[in-house]
Amino acid sequence: MSKDHKDLHFKLFVGNLSPKVTEYQLVKLFSQHGTIVQEDFMWHRDGPKKGQPRGYAFVEFSTRREAEKAVAQLDGRSFLGRPLVVRFAEGGRGPKAAKKSGSGVAERERQIAAIQKKLRSMEEEGASGG
Repeated sequence: MSKDHKDLHFKLFVGNLSPKVTEYQLVKLFSQHGTIVQEDFMWHRDGPKKGQPRGYAFVEFSTRREAEKAVAQLDGRSFLGRPLVVRFAEGGRGPKAAKKSGSGVAERERQIAAIQKKLRSMEEEGASGG
């Protein structure tokens, strides 16, 4: 396994999401552009909108190239009736921000496996709940 990028990850901010978008749809869309290391779909935690999507998320790719590809192909693209805003998250560019943790290959693989498991689970729910 190549360690060209060591443990560098590249996090994107994804904004202007429709309130109808699901976490499954977001992961499915972004996984077409590379290996997702982590995704954080933001929800209201309290108040009258508790449990509803906040309209933005963060998607982290394993390489800069994948993240750049996602920005180039998805920024401004219409998704569920709204143009997506896709850009590098503040503090998510380059080696400085990426060195925030020395999580290592095992941690990255664990996160990828968890995302894949979640995606399979969501696919099964979608197939049965229709």
